[in-house]
Amino acid sequence: MVALHVRGVRRSVRSIAAHLADDGMVCGHLSSVTAVHFAVCGDERWVDAAGDAVSADEPRRCTVLRDRHGPSVRLVLRRWAEPRYVQSSITPASRLALENARLRAAARVRLADLRASQRRIVEATDLERRRIERDLHDGAQQRLVAVTMLLSSPATTSGGLAGASAAVTAALAALRELSHDALSAVLGAEGLEAAIEDLAARVPLSVDVRLPAAEPQLPLTVQTAAYSAVAAAIDNLLAHGYTDQAGVSAVVNDQELRVTVFTGGPIGGCVSDWQLADVADHVGALSGSLRLTETPATGITMSVTLPCGS
Repeated sequence: MVALHVRGVRRSVRSIAAHLADDGMVCGHLSSVTAVHFAVCGDERWVDAAGDAVSADEPRRCTVLRDRHGPSVRLVLRRWAEPRYVQSSITPASRLALENARLRAAARVRLADLRASQRRIVEATDLERRRIERDLHDGAQQRLVAVTMLLSSPATTSGGLAGASAAVTAALAALRELSHDALSAVLGAEGLEAAIEDLAARVPLSVDVRLPAAEPQLPLTVQTAAYSAVAAAIDNLLAHGYTDQAGVSAVVNDQELRVTVFTGGPIGGCVSDWQLADVADHVGALSGSLRLTETPATGITMSVTLPCGS
């Protein structure tokens, strides 16, 4: 009886694998398996064969296939199917077909992520351009127009010239503030360590900065992405009031820069509240990675890895 059941399950899995190989339906009316889910490597998401997200929570009845990276394929079973029989019935050919289907699903996910990232980059660029245009129009431009009108008036006196000088000074200050908002001026002049220390000194948090004493020469694009990630992490900590202290560390190993922002202890927040889409897009555009974790003992940790080799 058991042998008949195993043979039936084997046929079911073989049929599903064949359907997956043809990009067809993954479950049939008489199948022991009702659905097939695939893990996205390097991610915590699970998707179906079309690359659409499914719940990361394990169904009540399923069996999980693993590879050297961890869980890779999840077979959702009918109530009468026995997980150990399903596992034993998977032939090398079926496993290969399932792995190929997983790779196709992962490729669809990465393509969808890339398109979403491109859309966000375009939207963020448009918003930033409009913000800069508005700030220039409402700030420095208005002051400079007033100076022009004042200097062109025949009735301008020495007092008027003093007023014009003050207006020009205010306009220059507004332009400096605008450029500082776009990117830390210290970053370009003194490097990543000085820029992060300058950032830490300007926020109402106690930030412990632990950066290499002898910082290697890093591409400006890498330094900019790392600085933006640290600034975004600190902004999230401030926005949600999680803690009054944080730490920043960085190390360069194997042609990679690894930057970590951590709270160093339990906090009352949740990483799902963090807004990091723009940072993830920036880091991803440089073939880097961003990881956000939370544990009761250590709190929230954001790790960013950026390639910096030639």
